[in-house]
Amino acid sequence: MPTLKEFLDNFNGCTLPNELMQFLEFQNRSDGDVFSEGFEFSTDEKQGLYYGWSKDPDFLNNLFPFARANYSGSFYAFWRNSAATDLNDMPIAIFGDEGGEHIVAENFLQLLKILTFDAEPMVSHDKVIYYKDEEDYRPSPKSDSFKKWIRASFNIDPIDSADEIVHLAQEKYGRSFNDWKLKYLKV
Repeated sequence: MPTLKEFLDNFNGCTLPNELMQFLEFQNRSDGDVFSEGFEFSTDEKQGLYYGWSKDPDFLNNLFPFARANYSGSFYAFWRNSAATDLNDMPIAIFGDEGGEHIVAENFLQLLKILTFDAEPMVSHDKVIYYKDEEDYRPSPKSDSFKKWIRASFNIDPIDSADEIVHLAQEKYGRSFNDWKLKYLKV
């Protein structure tokens, strides 16, 4: 778990949403126990962007990685799609450990909602899905306390599927994100 200073260094002076700070405090209180499958705050994912996607400063300066999305190396990043300095105004992108990059949430609160589903994302070049096999599903150790906390803190109810959230985010930002990233990525 990163220290608060290490974590804040990820954002180059952008205003952090209060929700993000509250969530970070919640995770710090969970003693390292998992509350949503695969999710963990992290630092230094820009290195992953640098070596895995592009070294262009404009590319790197408009993405703010902040968390691992699964256990194999995929990660989440805020995407600055304009001159916004408030992370509340930025959609959330996922970068897959084997390639593929997609918008998954319109904003941080929508990502929190996805995390209540308690499933690792599967990222390919074509799509991202959050899937769990209900027959084999075992809730994360702190899943129930996370769901109670998110309901009490943000009036967010747990979801049964992340599909609609991802679909709406991609409908709103997918095309512009794809156009933007193609300027930097080797195809």
